[in-house]
Parts: sequence; structure tokens; C-alpha cells
Amino acid sequence: MENGKDAAGRVSMHVTPGELRVKLAGEPDHEAVFMAPVLSPAERDGVLRRLGGDPQALYRLLQGRPAPWLDEAVPSPVPGEGSAARCSCGRAACSHAAAALEAAQQRLAAEPLQRLALLGLPREALLAGVF
Repeated sequence: MENGKDAAGRVSMHVTPGELRVKLAGEPDHEAVFMAPVLSPAERDGVLRRLGGDPQALYRLLQGRPAPWLDEAVPSPVPGEGSAARCSCGRAACSHAAAALEAAQQRLAAEPLQRLALLGLPREALLAGVF
């Protein structure tokens, strides 16, 4: 489970395997919830093998640096444009959910550890799997 705000404090994300909750600053009554697939055992093993064989890639990942290889290794966990998201306001076509989706896509692209946590491979499991 990971929580975090972006540098400007505009986005608050709560990540658990398979679920992403996003709140935008100034919209406390709106929390968008996105469901995401988790890694298959083969995908998980592939990520762990990659990192086990490349200590520099693991170090960069732990430092929060981008991991371009991750895009090739596993699918993006963030739903695309027009994907269904539940918003706490209850409206089917909530504009807050669309804004939260865009913010989540940007954050997860910039924070590979959060992306892996959403995919079902949080930091602790990642380290245990590599070491």
C-alpha cells in the first residue's frame, strides 16, 4: 500500500494491488477509483529476473527513476481514455474521474515503483523476490 502526493500537492494517490484511488486537490468530495489487472506469475517472474540480473536497473528503480524497459515487460496498469472509473460523487460521467485518470497516468509513468505496486508487485515483494 502506498500513498503519495505529487510535487505541487495536486494529486493524492492510494495504490493497492489492482486498485488505484485518486483525489485531486480542491475536490475533496471526489475520489476516483480505477481497477487494474495484476501481473501474471510469468510477468512477475520476468520482472524479478530482469531486476535480479541487472543491479543498476534495480538501483535506478528504487531511486524513483524512469524504467523504460518496464513498458516493454508489462502492460500499463492504468486504464485508457474513456475507461470506466467509479467516482465517489456517483455520477456516471464525472469530469473529476477524467481529470483523475490523466493525473494518474502521468504519476504512474513517472513513478515506476507505484506502477509495480498497482500491478501487484509492491516494493517489499520486489526486494524479497530479487534477493
